[in-house]
Amino acid sequence: MIIEPQFRTKFGDNLWSDKERIGRMLAFEHCLANGQAEVGLIPSESAAAINSVEWDTAGTFTHIFEQAKTVGNPAIPFIESLKVSLASQNSLVVPHVHFGATSQDLLDTSVMLALAATFDQIHSNLLDIENLLTDLSERHKSTPMVGRTLHQQAAPITFGLKVAKWAMAIHEAAQKIKRTRHETLAVQLGGPAGTLTSMQPHGTQIRSFLATQLKLSDPGYSWHTDRSRILTACSTMAQVAGILAKISNDFLLMMQNEIGEISEGNPGGSSSMPHKQNPVCTLIPLSVLPIISAQLATIASLQAHPQERSAGEWHAEWIIIPSMSSLTLSGIEQTHLLLSKLQVNDSQMAKNLENTKGSLATSELKNLLSSSISAKRSSELVEILLKGDNTEGFSIAALANSELVAAVGKEELQTLFSYRDHLKESEQETKRILNKIKTIS
Repeated sequence: MIIEPQFRTKFGDNLWSDKERIGRMLAFEHCLANGQAEVGLIPSESAAAINSVEWDTAGTFTHIFEQAKTVGNPAIPFIESLKVSLASQNSLVVPHVHFGATSQDLLDTSVMLALAATFDQIHSNLLDIENLLTDLSERHKSTPMVGRTLHQQAAPITFGLKVAKWAMAIHEAAQKIKRTRHETLAVQLGGPAGTLTSMQPHGTQIRSFLATQLKLSDPGYSWHTDRSRILTACSTMAQVAGILAKISNDFLLMMQNEIGEISEGNPGGSSSMPHKQNPVCTLIPLSVLPIISAQLATIASLQAHPQERSAGEWHAEWIIIPSMSSLTLSGIEQTHLLLSKLQVNDSQMAKNLENTKGSLATSELKNLLSSSISAKRSSELVEILLKGDNTEGFSIAALANSELVAAVGKEELQTLFSYRDHLKESEQETKRILNKIKTIS
């Protein structure tokens, strides 16, 4: 489904392989039979026989998914294959297969199991990325650089502060993944129309059993026509994709030759220009975000499941969810690779800031002037300096202006143009963010 290798991971490929999909369906049927046997709804011998079925041949998987093309969904040929396997052992077991359940119970719960595995992996990987970022931020908490707004030089900051903000966003995304995993990803069991009629009076007990055994939450009801759980899971993956793209976008801009503040450890090349060192890892998260955003919009539009089972809306999820999870995993993998081999040119960061020659302190300069001269005159003075011949630099021109020196003082101006206060506050804010990350669970 996803052809380009850059957008795939070994974990994602395995997760959505035919073998693993069949394995999740078998896990559902095994637990369903065990739960029903526990309350006496089916014989324990039948449950044991159902649990004995384990398929590991590619032919079985291929047959089931090929049959799905002509019967509507893979649950139907899967159940039929399960019954055929059991009939050769004991035909009395066959009526107890999938007893009281329906295709949507099987397929929705299987998707939830896949998402649970995805979210466990994402959470673990995000914690690794968070650690890389917090270490990077700590190392560079005092590294000065230019802060940029709307792509323009704005105010001095430290590289550590920039990275700390990324780390906090990753931390919050990881916490959201964890909450969604344990609160939203739930077993689906409702029977043909959501009433569990064939399993009464034990239906809710069996559903709870399934949730415990499959390590999903127990919703306490049949949610098959309410797709808000699917939407929440997908929006959570989109949140992860968003922060990964934000980090990559910042890196990509900082990598430009004219800025040169960071570089990838293993850059790519060019087929025609030997001098180029092209970004590689940064490109995947940036490519993933618009795709996932479009897929999320589609998931949102699919919520109007008509009556007790949809015709088409449900089926569209089967394409989107595997794609979203695989793309999110690929973005995470590339971000981790990028951070683990990132080259930071802190001397270039300092040089770029030095080249501003005090011009990033104009806001503070106006505030200082306003305490001794009129606000109008302070604005005029700053404008005159900005528009003048500043070949030697803004700070040199300002220190040569007698009215300015008289109003503020030479030492105060020199301190202002050193950006000392900006950088001190950036360092303090970095420490606050890193400490907050440690205290949020």
